[in-house]
Amino acid sequence: MKAFRIHAAGLANARLDDVEPPSCPPGHALIRVRAATLNYRDLAVAEGRMPLTVQWPIIPGSDFAGEIVEINAPGSGLAPGRRVSAHYVQGWLDGPPRASDTATNLGVPGPGVLAELVCLPANGLLPIPDDVTDETAASLPIAGVTAWNAVMRSGIDPAGRTVVIQGTGGVALFGLQIAHAAGARTIVITSREERAELARSLGADHTLNYRDQPDWHTAVLDLTQGAGADLVLDVTGGENLGRSMRAVATGGTIAACGFLDGMQASFAMPDLLMRSATLRGIRVGSREHHLQLLAFCRRHRLEPVIGRRHALAETRAGFEALAAGAHVGKILITTAD
Repeated sequence: MKAFRIHAAGLANARLDDVEPPSCPPGHALIRVRAATLNYRDLAVAEGRMPLTVQWPIIPGSDFAGEIVEINAPGSGLAPGRRVSAHYVQGWLDGPPRASDTATNLGVPGPGVLAELVCLPANGLLPIPDDVTDETAASLPIAGVTAWNAVMRSGIDPAGRTVVIQGTGGVALFGLQIAHAAGARTIVITSREERAELARSLGADHTLNYRDQPDWHTAVLDLTQGAGADLVLDVTGGENLGRSMRAVATGGTIAACGFLDGMQASFAMPDLLMRSATLRGIRVGSREHHLQLLAFCRRHRLEPVIGRRHALAETRAGFEALAAGAHVGKILITTAD
């Protein structure tokens, strides 16, 4: 079978290889991957920037939709021909996260999915409803579930509240769509007018250009008559986290979801303490979150924004676009003929 593999840290060491297809041991299913999407985590893993022990070569990727071709799990309720996706943190079923769950993440340390076939435990698979496309199912596991956890499970009812969303990547646009559908007033921070137009078409009430207004937090305060945002979806980290602290309302929450601006962050402690704000780290979400999101998307007819499409043989180009920020929404990799 064909598989996209990285042989050492760095995209220069990535290529499409012919490899032996995986076997299907007891309790597992062999799935033909139809669609997969890329996440910033996948890029960080490929570039060797994640604090993980990696045994090269690896097949990266964690988000996919496919069809079962073989199953060795009697009683699972699954059969060949069933369309499935999988929850990203396979061991996190519900409740709060546990440190041990990290060992079950797909796409290192667990199996990667950027291949024609992948073998996964049957109890970690999620059947795809007939009214959900492969593109949608393949976009939810990291970006969608992260946004759901941040917007809907941060202890704030978004209805009638102000939510600030940074950027127009996968997590950000899911966050915008979820917050808008839940009745929030949304403010999107972006860098280009065409991306601002897209955000407005998806329900953004206000857009701010951070290149024109690098201290965008002051504009957020102006738009909220000095009160600040009830929730800030921070996908950037780094020095930008300090602006999120200055933009949040008293008693509000900053949901920290990413590290586009670097692995290290700094902010003035009084900005957090004087606002009695909550800084909440988001590590994607549980299987229960995934199921809740899937039901919400079906109820509100939400579909992901697919910014780029590539064949499996073009996966490296997809990663390069992700690294350059030359996309909006999700980058889709198709493996079907």
